[in-house]
Amino acid sequence: VDAIHILSRNRRFTSMLSYHLQEDMDRLL
Repeated sequence: VDAIHILSRNRRFTSMLSYHLQEDMDRLL
């Protein structure tokens, strides 16, 4: 259960990170 919890949190973190990355890319272009 802990592993799944960490995975879900990790996915949320990576999705948030990629979202901000996309914003920066849009700003650069």
